[in-house]
Amino acid sequence: NWYWVRTTDGVYLLVLRVMPYTISMASPEERNRLWRGVARYYRTIDFPVIELARNRPGSTRRYQRDAAKSMQAELSATEDPEVWTDLRAFAEAHLTFAETITDKHSIYDRSAYVMIPYDPQVEAANKSYGGRYNPKALLSKIDQSVFRRPNAGQTAQQQAEEEEIAGQLMMRAELVAGCLAHIGCKVELLGDNELLAFFMSQTVDCEEDPEEPPVKYEPIVLQSGKFEKLSEAKFKKVVEAAEPYRSEAPPTVGTAQLSVRDNVAPDAVVRGPDTSRIGPRHHKTRYITKLCDFVQLGVLRQIEAMEDHVKLTKFIHPKSKEEGSKAYGQRFSELKAAARTDNDGNEITKTQKAIAQESAQQAMYAILNGEQGYTRVSILIHMEAATPEELEGLDYRVFSALNGAAIESRIASEESWEGFLSNLPLGRNYLTASTEFGLMTDALAGLFSFTTPNLQHEGGGAILLGLDNSADGQPVMIDDWQMPRPGSLTLGPPDTGKTYKTKADSSRKRAIGDRINVIDPAANSYYGEVAKRIGGVHAALAIGSPNKINPFDLYENYMALHMLTDAIAESVDDDEQVERRARSYAIDGKVMALEDIVRLMVPRKRGLSEDEESIVQSALYECYRLAGITNDPDTHSKPKPTFSGDNECDFFNVLRARKERAKSQAQQSEDGDDDGEAEVIQGLLRKLRTWDSGTLREMFDSQTTVDVYN
Repeated sequence: NWYWVRTTDGVYLLVLRVMPYTISMASPEERNRLWRGVARYYRTIDFPVIELARNRPGSTRRYQRDAAKSMQAELSATEDPEVWTDLRAFAEAHLTFAETITDKHSIYDRSAYVMIPYDPQVEAANKSYGGRYNPKALLSKIDQSVFRRPNAGQTAQQQAEEEEIAGQLMMRAELVAGCLAHIGCKVELLGDNELLAFFMSQTVDCEEDPEEPPVKYEPIVLQSGKFEKLSEAKFKKVVEAAEPYRSEAPPTVGTAQLSVRDNVAPDAVVRGPDTSRIGPRHHKTRYITKLCDFVQLGVLRQIEAMEDHVKLTKFIHPKSKEEGSKAYGQRFSELKAAARTDNDGNEITKTQKAIAQESAQQAMYAILNGEQGYTRVSILIHMEAATPEELEGLDYRVFSALNGAAIESRIASEESWEGFLSNLPLGRNYLTASTEFGLMTDALAGLFSFTTPNLQHEGGGAILLGLDNSADGQPVMIDDWQMPRPGSLTLGPPDTGKTYKTKADSSRKRAIGDRINVIDPAANSYYGEVAKRIGGVHAALAIGSPNKINPFDLYENYMALHMLTDAIAESVDDDEQVERRARSYAIDGKVMALEDIVRLMVPRKRGLSEDEESIVQSALYECYRLAGITNDPDTHSKPKPTFSGDNECDFFNVLRARKERAKSQAQQSEDGDDDGEAEVIQGLLRKLRTWDSGTLREMFDSQTTVDVYN
């Protein structure tokens, strides 16, 4: 496996794909937490990174591919032929629906990446990481590896150096991935064919996440083996055997081959003053020269959400505390000197200068105290269109969006080709114009590009619901298990499709293997027919219904046992003991849940007193004890008590027996004080009369008759 590449000018690159953080339902507090996390991320990294966010025409192919895999796995596990046929029909209809959305609507993919460059010459020059490399010597080795075949000794030395560089890259990647994961972004390291597809997609029409490898052959790397151990004759034979394949192979990382840039370079380039025609398409680059005075999270949202070929590239170079304090100290001195020499009596101008002085001084102190970091940033916006007219229109929309946010920008005039190269994953900014400006980490956090207003979860567990018209008409793909709470509530006026939507969602989720519970209080939506067709169960929990569910049941997955086992495993080594100890707490958790049910049985206005709650809890424990069920997990398979059955372990029978015992004890007592408990129980039974002997007495009077594991 290979996870990094080297350009011909000696820059090593490692690429991380970032799944943006969804802020569509984020509260102001959540957005503030996100902003603080991003600022912490920029303070943490002390090496250059390149952030790339790209818009281009997309489709639902990736979703269709993931959904098809999940549905196929579920269909293969379905034994009932009739259910299999219905599920297959649901699955095919849903995939057709996903394809129809792509054909009828304008859908744009918004992909985001972090590229981590490593330039040995720069690292050696500034000695930030030990200065182990001699820039001239390493440059000569790189040139030799590109233009002529090295000998075994050179190959071994270069391999050792590149392994050390790879270690540096992986350490930096782990730090970036950890910081982004803490914020809430999912990060994936690109390697092999995925990395190759990423590079090719920057210049040609190639899918960034292809189902099949983007080229015919697997990458060929001559350095992967210990070739210095081969004899000269054997080494020559290896090279000669690989040569016929290398002429047709894809761009690779290795020795003496064409570079990635050479292989993906377009056939024709026409350079103009402000634009370049590369192949059949036209390109232009803008760069930001000055940000607005107040930078808040999402200030570049309009650029990131444009439905066109737009790429946003940020070169971020963290600087030392000394450089940051020096920059703002110099700014403070300049403002202070200007205030003394340019005093024209204008009080407004005087106040503005005083505010600028104070801001510069506060920034200097914040950097010195470690509250903020200092970075040098270049922000490029690359635009692409089919015709010059379309490109001018796109450039005008980009300029207007930036101008509306009080952000100043310029066109890369006379450097359109350099602008195009700077937005490619080559690890360098080739523009000679001064595109860099200083920025503190709190302000840089406002430019964070890895957020999205769209709900588009990744993976085979996501379900395509439709299009969100409030978010640029983008597809809504939700995986309930990636939500804070795995459930949904459908609200809307009558006759607006709530039932149809719920039936469609439940059938799609069932087709990928999810377990769905639909509660229909009105019982007039015919969910039973849908449940039967897709192999589910329809249970009518109503007066006179034979369908019963016993709240006293102890299921295998009750109380989220995986959470308990994870906590107990820290102090207990034996896995079996961990499981038994976790299950021993099942009754305690079930009693707490049953107490909540009893509270719901009592009329809301009357409620339960403290004495009644105490009696309910002890009676529930007694129900399990009389049924022979204890904290020992071996007893949890015995028949469970019920609320209103005929056995002595059933809840209402336990309450009545306890009332009689309390009366008997009160009669035997001389002062009769124990009679108070009998009165409390009698009052409790009156509150629960509807469930004990009234109209709802048969709701929970028997064991479960519904297949709850379906």
